[in-house]
Amino acid sequence: MSLLAALWVLAATLIGLSLTAPLMIAAARVLRRRQREIAARVRAKLLGALTCVETHRSCLNRLIRQARGETLAAIVLQIAATIRGNLRDAFFERLIAAGAIEALSLQLRDGARMERVRAAEALSVISSGEAKRYLRLAWSDRSPRVRFAALQASVECGDGPPFEHALTMAIAAAGKKRVAAEHLLRRSAAARPREAVDWMRRVELSPALCRCVVEGLAESDARDDVIEILRSFVAHADADVRASAIGALAIHRAAAAAPEIMLALKDPVWTVRVRAISAAGKLRLHAATPLLVALLDDPEWWVRHRARHAMMLCGHEDIGMAI
Repeated sequence: MSLLAALWVLAATLIGLSLTAPLMIAAARVLRRRQREIAARVRAKLLGALTCVETHRSCLNRLIRQARGETLAAIVLQIAATIRGNLRDAFFERLIAAGAIEALSLQLRDGARMERVRAAEALSVISSGEAKRYLRLAWSDRSPRVRFAALQASVECGDGPPFEHALTMAIAAAGKKRVAAEHLLRRSAAARPREAVDWMRRVELSPALCRCVVEGLAESDARDDVIEILRSFVAHADADVRASAIGALAIHRAAAAAPEIMLALKDPVWTVRVRAISAAGKLRLHAATPLLVALLDDPEWWVRHRARHAMMLCGHEDIGMAI
């Protein structure tokens, strides 16, 4: 009898759940829609107040306090993406004066995970000394995603960790964390090319990490030591690293790398040959014309196509005459 009673209780519970679950889902949707509507109104009011020069600071401060969650961060990122020049600087000055950095720092400390990530991104856009200090505090956040966001934000505003720190994180990262760690390593190499070159000379990295560093150096200043290390990677055992190094040399327009680029035109991997062809065309390497002519008969159609384009860049508009 007790077993039968237990089954009846279980059945009644399941029936109750089946009836209440749709109501709870509908209520949650209504609540989320309501929250989005409130956030949209606050965002519109805050943007309107920013565009009005006569708006008092206390009014902006009140609106910033109302912009809870991701709303304030979204406004900052929207301003950064859509407005340029003095008007953008004026908007940020008014936001900072009204307490935006303090509000974002509280969100970075106490918000939900994605709210903390958005706060870090917004603080990197503002990029003031106080914002950099709050981002440094978030380097030790309990969430790996927030830590990576704060570290990347610090790199973006010129206050990133040493390259050694980013390299250590990239080596230790696994699974989903690896993508974020490799992106951080790439940005760190771009921001600290001197340290990146020094470490590349001292340690032998995996092809994936080498490619990240090389791609980061492509975004850095065209220093002599950067060009030198990129030229050495044109002979790397991994084809992707070779291709990335050639692409980086082309971005820096490193004419001194002409011998390496011409050698790469004979690379056995067609993707490397394509990068070398693009580099030869961008650098106007007239000495590479015989090699480009030979590549017009390459087995890969994309190599043939890019070779024709590179020859046109080198001044051989009539490819038949070049042959």
